[in-house]
Amino acid sequence: MGNCFARDKDFQPAGHEQAASNPHAKNVPRAAPENGVPRPSSNVIVDDVQDTLDDMFVEGDLSSTLTLNFKCRALPNTDGVLSLTDAFVVVFMDGREVGRTEVVSNNLNPVFARSVQVRYRFEQQQHLQMKCYHVNGAVKSADAGNLDLQKQTYIGEANTEIATIVSEKGGKLLVPLMGPKTKGSSFIHVVAQELHGQNRYVSLQLAAEKLLRADFLGKSDPYFKIFRLNETDSGTEQILAVKSNVVRQNLNPVWKELDIKLGNLTGGDSQSPMYIEVWDWDPGVKQHDFLGSCNTSVDELVELQKQRKALPLMNTKRKGKDKSAGMLLVKKCEITTRPTFLDFVRGGTEINFQVAIDFTASNGDPRDINSLHYISPNAENPYQAAIRAIGTVLEKYDSDKKFPVYGFGAVLPWKRNEKSHCFAVNGNDAQPEVFGIHGVLQAYSNIIGQLRLSGPTLFAEIISTAASAAASRGTCQSSQAYDVLLILTDGEISDMKHTTDAIVGAADLGLSIIIVGVGNADFTKMEVLDGDDKRICSSTGKYASRDIVQFVPYNEFKRADGSLAEREFCGALLEEIPGQLLSFFASKGIKPNPPRSPTLTSVSSFRPPSGADIGFSSDPAFQLDQSTGNVNGVPLNATSNPSRGNSAREPGGAWYPTPDSVPVHPVRGYPSPAAADAHISSSVPGYPMPAVVDAHGTAPDPRYPGYRN
Repeated sequence: MGNCFARDKDFQPAGHEQAASNPHAKNVPRAAPENGVPRPSSNVIVDDVQDTLDDMFVEGDLSSTLTLNFKCRALPNTDGVLSLTDAFVVVFMDGREVGRTEVVSNNLNPVFARSVQVRYRFEQQQHLQMKCYHVNGAVKSADAGNLDLQKQTYIGEANTEIATIVSEKGGKLLVPLMGPKTKGSSFIHVVAQELHGQNRYVSLQLAAEKLLRADFLGKSDPYFKIFRLNETDSGTEQILAVKSNVVRQNLNPVWKELDIKLGNLTGGDSQSPMYIEVWDWDPGVKQHDFLGSCNTSVDELVELQKQRKALPLMNTKRKGKDKSAGMLLVKKCEITTRPTFLDFVRGGTEINFQVAIDFTASNGDPRDINSLHYISPNAENPYQAAIRAIGTVLEKYDSDKKFPVYGFGAVLPWKRNEKSHCFAVNGNDAQPEVFGIHGVLQAYSNIIGQLRLSGPTLFAEIISTAASAAASRGTCQSSQAYDVLLILTDGEISDMKHTTDAIVGAADLGLSIIIVGVGNADFTKMEVLDGDDKRICSSTGKYASRDIVQFVPYNEFKRADGSLAEREFCGALLEEIPGQLLSFFASKGIKPNPPRSPTLTSVSSFRPPSGADIGFSSDPAFQLDQSTGNVNGVPLNATSNPSRGNSAREPGGAWYPTPDSVPVHPVRGYPSPAAADAHISSSVPGYPMPAVVDAHGTAPDPRYPGYRN
């Protein structure tokens, strides 16, 4: 190794950092430890050197940046008789302030021009809190950034989740502003829009010629880094965007093609400058040899490919006048526009959640405090914690909140002691759905005392049942749906061949399978099903068309006090879902439908305040005739005085149902609950569980309420 070159002190081979910190990282060859210290594998150097220094710059990062815009309605007047409220909104996400609007003076219905940007992640619960304040004293500036909140008048706050907003029609949500001065009549209207240009991708393949020889005993092992350049007050900041794979012993390397978001590569502007460095990788050291660098942009790389020209690499640290360090060639540089996950969500794509629970005997007697199924009044067991954590994220994307819940590996006394590997946990095989995550947890708690744990652990029937449900939806351009099956299990699979066949078949459908390993069993076979390193193959030799399985062991996310680290757990289990959904729709040639237009909310007890925008319902069955004000052909009572509270017409021709008008759902045949349709309620009670288990004739165990012998 020549000592005339600069050293790269922070480089590690592809996936090396990930392997140490994340056992489920993608494409990470794991070398066997020696004396307890991991040693690098020689295979590492041929894999992509895709860094995870910052998750905003990961090649597979499918998160999005959202801009949130706000306006308030019917604020209380906190500024006396001669003037009106001087309002501004402070936005918090997960307890941390992320932005403020400007101050709008003398207005009870302020519309704020300043937006707030947040990072949207499908796999996380992202709590949004919007606090509204009135500026005490004279307003000297519209800028609220330096205002001390302790010295302002607190009006009220509204709470929701990012997922709730983006899954609404048009990305619009009306949320009540609750506080000591609002009296339940003030609202915040929030609109979420995806930042422009986030669906542009760069497909890039680089090569080089006549690179410097950095090793005395051999040729160089080159790789490259690309940095985006960010101008700051202190100068130009280099932000690492991507690294390539390493090509061994080659002065004329051709690197693997990279696929990366333009936003991650340059901040979204194809003309923005980039800085490319080429390095020589040396095994077993933390410092590597600098070979050369150049400045360019994505647009320039596109032109270089068209003209078949090269970029000179320079190394100013070389001795002598010759600072050339080879040529950088552009094999491919294309900018493409692709739909985002949020494009599908806004277009009405439904994500259907299915749950399967392991009731095999290896879980332990549910009456035993050491059982994985033991239900304590003081803490959740692993099954309850996992269902609640995952379900709370996914239910936001399912409009009807009806989730089928299956069990497997149990003897069912009410079916003449039949052993079943796929049964409805609510006791109703014809309609296995329950309402909401509360319903899933209630069904689980109800049945745990009504069956007998058995075995073995078989997945094939559960997966086939879920796949049949996904296939029955007839997903097409006009009707877009995707299913996610959560399997919770404590044991090793006993039907590996049939399970593999079922997964390979399901890979052609709109279905993802997420598996949680509960307890301390050997989950080696689960890692095989999680086809990250190698695509799984059926018994007939057919390979899965795509990777649809993600597995994580519950215990790796359990804190010292036994509680679940929900954010990390959900991130590891759900992070692949957006990409899997996109790959499925792309394989079928299905594009996002146009964003759903907001429709009138049906309300019997909730009336939007005067001046509020229409369109906060997610139920397209309610049709408004703007000319007559009728909903589904039903005339609504109206007066000409909006201030009296029973007017159906707003200025400009917008109509609202009056408090004494209750539109009936044309299909379901019952009045729609006002709070649920207006989405101002934070929770909806679950439907009562079917009482089929009460007719089994089995005697309850007095030591364990609900348990039957």
